[in-house]
Amino acid sequence: KEDIIFMNLTEDEIIKIIKSYYSDSNSQYAILLNGEWGCGKTYLVKNRILKQINNSIYISLYGINNTSEINKKILYTIMRKKIKVNNKVEKSGKVLKDSYGSFSSAISKIFRIPLPDAKNIDITELMSNFIDISKKLIIFDDLERVNIPINEVLGFINGYVEHKNVKCIIVANENEIERLNIDKNYELKMISCMNDDIEYGEKKSVNSLETKNTTSKTKIEEVKRRINKTYDTENKYKLIKEKLIGKTINYVPNMENIINNLLQSPNANEKYYNYLNSQKGIL
Repeated sequence: KEDIIFMNLTEDEIIKIIKSYYSDSNSQYAILLNGEWGCGKTYLVKNRILKQINNSIYISLYGINNTSEINKKILYTIMRKKIKVNNKVEKSGKVLKDSYGSFSSAISKIFRIPLPDAKNIDITELMSNFIDISKKLIIFDDLERVNIPINEVLGFINGYVEHKNVKCIIVANENEIERLNIDKNYELKMISCMNDDIEYGEKKSVNSLETKNTTSKTKIEEVKRRINKTYDTENKYKLIKEKLIGKTINYVPNMENIINNLLQSPNANEKYYNYLNSQKGIL
């Protein structure tokens, strides 16, 4: 599918695109919200997108080691909304405090499943049989910080998009994703590509004056070229992305708006405010 790329959009324009995507029943793709670390992507998601789309849920992929953990995170987030009280879900997923004594009893009461069955039920089975997620917007943040191969994560998300008709937004720093794919096991790739007895497709010049005693060293640039050619590191992420992503939004914060908002603080000292206001251009 063609990846439509949006740049230099305001936050209101970004939200408009996401709302249109969410309401379009025929859009079988995910949106990538791309931006540098610290640019405010997560703040935009949590403080505006989640508040304006009621059926949206936020999932951080930071440190997750397998796709089963992602399924659990999605389930716990939905259950929090169903319980509608300020229950705390522990990281282990074993206990839901306050009105429910255990995770199993919570499942039993919320989804009206007999307790013995609730104790043995599989997370994926629970979600597929008792939770309709087809009308939800799932926002997956921190893709570049996940501990699972990127192609596996994107394949998992693609399953939600194609087979469960779920709208998905992936929030990430794309530069770090590409670097992650290239850097994985980079030392081993480098060692394997230092072997001059392997044909890498390059044309070797033959010098008639060379003797068998002459030794030649492979330049680091040549090793890097061999790695890219042998392991296809430059195109790997792009090929994975092509199947899933239909729109990419490159998010760059509006610094003028940020400065204006900071200067509008009701507690600002008047002299300090006037000085900063006069220096907005420099800031």
